[in-house]
Amino acid sequence: MKQRRKLNPKEDNQEEIKQELREIGERNEVEGKFGTGKRRYGLGLIKAKLQKTTQADIGMNLFVENMEHQIREDLKSFSLALLHKCYCTLENLMHVLASGYEMGIIQ
Repeated sequence: MKQRRKLNPKEDNQEEIKQELREIGERNEVEGKFGTGKRRYGLGLIKAKLQKTTQADIGMNLFVENMEHQIREDLKSFSLALLHKCYCTLENLMHVLASGYEMGIIQ
């Protein structure tokens, strides 16, 4: 793991500073995912002794997290499609009723 160092603009050029900030952002994102895993999926409760079993537990937890995210996204898409279909049906019904009034079928 790369050892962190303090940024000093006088010693480093701008490209090195930008690279260091990108790396910090990536580490924060990864650490955030592990924090979410610990809170929501019990990742902090892993008691595996061997590195292989620990990695398998972590991998399985991340798989479940990704599947949950995908299901949420699919449900959002389905809900939006259903709402759109209902809206179109109501719009068509309004046109039929308006036509009925115009033709004198509906009073």
